Amino acid sequence: MNFFDPDGTKRFYTLVVLYEPSEYSRQADDEAKWLANAYDEDQNSVIKTAVRSKPEFIREWNKYLNKENKDYIVMSLIFHGGPKHLYPGENLMVSDIKSLNKANLISLRILSCNAGHKDYSDNVANAFKNAHQINSVYAMDGGLSFYPRTLFGHDFSRYGPRLAHNQSGFTKYAKNGRKPTGFYVIW
Repeated sequence: MNFFDPDGTKRFYTLVVLYEPSEYSRQADDEAKWLANAYDEDQNSVIKTAVRSKPEFIREWNKYLNKENKDYIVMSLIFHGGPKHLYPGENLMVSDIKSLNKANLISLRILSCNAGHKDYSDNVANAFKNAHQINSVYAMDGGLSFYPRTLFGHDFSRYGPRLAHNQSGFTKYAKNGRKPTGFYVIW
């Protein structure tokens, strides 16, 4: 019943995927399927938008996150990146994230390498969480491997994180005898 009107006929949220198209079109399709399934929606109701530059990113962010839009937003971002930036054709830095129109999101999924890198308190995930009203932020502490390799070849149904040997999480997991493959950051 959450995010529906009392008689359950109108939803009050919008599912959005912003992605870099030259490398992540297939992943954007997969993310749209995942969101549709998670929110019990038709996949065609998920808005996928190719973003090729920082100005385009800012325009698309503002388009969905403005005062006139009364919907709650569930958003996924699929870009190259690092602990302190996303790369939609050019660097979108933590300082840029802080200056975006204030968002009110149900959930933000950042599918980018190191966006939730725990060795940096001012990482991309924290920048979004601290500068905006977001119920949950999901990001990677480590590199993001789309379609990880399994015994049977690549698994095209999922993606997974992996930690570099110099990350604090690697040492933590290696000490405990666990495979240091990275982990998710969820608030």
